[in-house]
Amino acid sequence: MPPTALVLAPVLLAAVLAVAAAGKLRAPARSADALVALDVPRWLRDPRLVKAHPWAELALAVGLVLTTGWLGTAVAVAAALLFAGYLVLIARAAAQPEPVDCDCFGALGAGPVTRLTVVRNVWYLVVAGLAIWAHVAGVGPASAMVGLGAAGWWWVAGAAAAAVTVGVTMHGQGSARLEADPAEDEDDAADYIRTPTPAVLVSHVDGTEVTLRDLSAERAQLLLFVSRTCGWCSEVVAQAPAWQAQLPQLDVRLVYSQASENGADPESTLYDERAWARQSCGISSFPAAIALGRDGLLAGGPVIGHVAVGELVEDIVEELSAT
Repeated sequence: MPPTALVLAPVLLAAVLAVAAAGKLRAPARSADALVALDVPRWLRDPRLVKAHPWAELALAVGLVLTTGWLGTAVAVAAALLFAGYLVLIARAAAQPEPVDCDCFGALGAGPVTRLTVVRNVWYLVVAGLAIWAHVAGVGPASAMVGLGAAGWWWVAGAAAAAVTVGVTMHGQGSARLEADPAEDEDDAADYIRTPTPAVLVSHVDGTEVTLRDLSAERAQLLLFVSRTCGWCSEVVAQAPAWQAQLPQLDVRLVYSQASENGADPESTLYDERAWARQSCGISSFPAAIALGRDGLLAGGPVIGHVAVGELVEDIVEELSAT
């Protein structure tokens, strides 16, 4: 491979790290959420490590471009190890039977982990390998720029143009999500249309089936759709008893896709084994929540994400306290 082409590998990898770091710094809470959603070991979710994470990515990005010799090789190896770790987490999430969200680029990109996400991370690891090769061969960016001819600088200009194009595109997507007009959210709440509760079957712990409509005809329901493989779902599950205590007027129920292997689910748990309830309510990921009124109509939601679930509970508590 010509050195002028190989030198682009560490530059591209540095651009990915810089974009990822910028997204995390722009929305640090979402960065922390991603670690929980991917079920990263708890010791790696220490607030100090989470805060240092984007700065470490930036340091690697700078090192990939500016260092040479053995130091450049060491930085490239460190970056490759980091991307190998990312790949393991993404592959594990993609293998789960239920969708897992990942804010891998913080504020600049979000969405469920899919096979395409795994392919993307495999490619990042390939680029990391090429970056190691570049530094070992002595054609890292800093080394290559020494005595670079006119043709070589056109390569640099082309790479910079590509990076700027991708950066501008990603920035626009992130801005649209983060800078939504709060008034629009208020309008959405005011325009909430109560639709009929789906008459789809779910199962009790004892195996008996009931439709959501019949279930809510006796008592209002707050259904918490959770997964056993979702990091933030464990937080929602832990808060469910406290929410039930706050809302004695209705039943707060966990809804899983299947029973636990040890049979330790609370008696109030429901199972949506066919995913009919989830699909009928428009729920695409976990955790999620929906409130069902006794009049056969939806009373709130669906909402997706642990923050939105908590806000829905707060809204219901406030509304019932006012009556």
